[in-house]
This record gives sequence, C-alpha cells and structure tokens, in this order.
Amino acid sequence: MNKLRLFLRRIFVENIGIKIVSLLASLVLFYFVREGKQERKNLVLPIELQIPKGVVQTNEIARQVEIAIVGPKAVVDSLTASKLGVVQIDLTPFGIGASTLFLQREMFSGIPSNVSMSSISPSYIAVRLEKEESRLVPITPILKGRVAHGYRIDRYTLSDREMTLIGPTSLVERTDFLETEPIDIAEVTQTVTRRVPIRLPAPSMRISQTDPVAVTVHIVEEIIEQQLEVPVVAASIEGAVIDPKSIEITVRGPLRLVEKLVQGDVYAEPQFDKPPRLGSTHSVGLRLFGLPREVVRIGDLPKVKVHIERVAKPKAAPDAGNGATAP
Repeated sequence: MNKLRLFLRRIFVENIGIKIVSLLASLVLFYFVREGKQERKNLVLPIELQIPKGVVQTNEIARQVEIAIVGPKAVVDSLTASKLGVVQIDLTPFGIGASTLFLQREMFSGIPSNVSMSSISPSYIAVRLEKEESRLVPITPILKGRVAHGYRIDRYTLSDREMTLIGPTSLVERTDFLETEPIDIAEVTQTVTRRVPIRLPAPSMRISQTDPVAVTVHIVEEIIEQQLEVPVVAASIEGAVIDPKSIEITVRGPLRLVEKLVQGDVYAEPQFDKPPRLGSTHSVGLRLFGLPREVVRIGDLPKVKVHIERVAKPKAAPDAGNGATAP
C-alpha cells in the first residue's frame, strides 16, 4: 500500500510546476496546429438588387453567386450559406443606362477577417436601368377554340376594360393593349364567364391590379336566311290543277334548324273561301305548313291558279260470272 502511495505521489505531486507548464504548452501547441490547418469551401449565395424608386431593371442577371473561402478549418466549417445570407447590391449610385458592377469582398457580410475569398463567380454583373413609366392600357381577351356549330360570339364584356401598366418607358410607350391568358370556348353553346390573369409583355413590367379580370363571352345562336322551293298541294280537293306547282320562299331562323329543312318537310296549300265547283278556276292565296316555330317566313306568299277538272272514274272490271266476253 505504501508503495502505491509513493508511486502516485511521484506522478501527481513531485515537480508539479514543471508538469503544469508542460500541460499548458501541449494545449497551446494543439490549438496552433489545429488553427494552422487551412480549409477550403465553396458556397452559393442568393443575390438581391436594391433598385431605386422610379427606376426599373430591364435585363436579366445572375440571381446567385458562388464564392470560394479559405481559412482555419474550424472557422470555415462554421460558415454556411444560410449564415452568410443574401448578398445585397445597392444600385442607387448607378444612373440610367448600362452599368457594370464588380463583386468585391466588402459586399459579403459575415465573413471573418481570418478567412479569405479565393474566387467569386460571376465576378461582375452587367445591369441596365431605365426610367419607370405608367399609363392606362386597354385589355383584349384571347379566345381559344371555336364555339359549337350553329352558334357564334355576339360580344364580350370585361370587369376591367383598362389597367395601369407600369414598366420601362421604352416598353410602356409601345404597348398598345394587354392580353388575357387564353379562354377556352371550344364547342360551347351558351354564354361563359371566366376569371383570367393578364399576360405581361416583359418580366420588367407589372400592372397596378393583381386580381384576375372577369371576361364574359356572350354566345348566341347563328341566324341565317335561306331560300326554299316549296311544293303546292291540294290533296283534299279532287280534280285540282295548280299553277305553279311549287313556289320559292325565304325563311329566317337558327342555322341548326334551317339547314335541316329539306323539300317536302315544308309545303303550301291553296285556301278557298268556299268549296270550289267543278270546272271553275280560282286565284287563291296559300297557307304554309311544316315550318319549325323558331323559323319565320320573310315576305308574303304569292297567289296561285287552281282549276277544278272532272276526274274520270276508272271503268268497272267486267264480271266474270255473267258470261260476257271481251270484244
């Protein structure tokens, strides 16, 4: 037991000052060795432009920048894209027109002084600025497809006939109207209303109203006029000879009905005030039959001549039972 105590005393108690100094020296050496090891890392950071009021950017630029940082491993390992955040670029010092902005270390906040940047890609950004303008511009709906056969577009109405267009002066001045997103009217047979957004001519432009515009497309039946040849018949009057035997009329109505009318569906009959006598001739008016309710006749019907002739009755066939023989 005494030997164990002496052994522990030699280790922890004897020359205690020298041992403490040795421990501290080891810790300092470890720190400098660790800090002296250099680490490299690539980070991709988003870019955000701070554009002055009354000015608009008219060209596309890179929205991200990739940087390579070099420094002590512990420090570099602690740096992340989310920690460094967005690269803010102030365009206030730049005037109207094209400018080139070189990316420098000072623009990247959060990078310690003992960490260097070995590369920045892209190294510069080309920006084109233009004065902003606004004016009222009419809206034109864009229709896609064709309505069903027999129907047509009568008109369209919009909840907003004009909107304020805001953007670069050069683009706003040559924009005569704004278009909606396409409205599908293929095979429709009745009025439709759709809420659709507005198409912008360029990414650098915007409109004062962000809500979609309500477009109502009024669909009506297509009405046509067509000539028909109509027969004149007097089936109920025996011996009637009619002159002319047919007439031409003009009808007006929905295309879907008029185009289906064929000869024989529509006919005219003579109208007599009293029953005609045998051998008499009459100039009488006509009455039209067979027209659908939605189809109307245009103009008056002509008169026709009707002559009542004697109708020869067929001879009776000889009776075979009476013994008569053919001559």
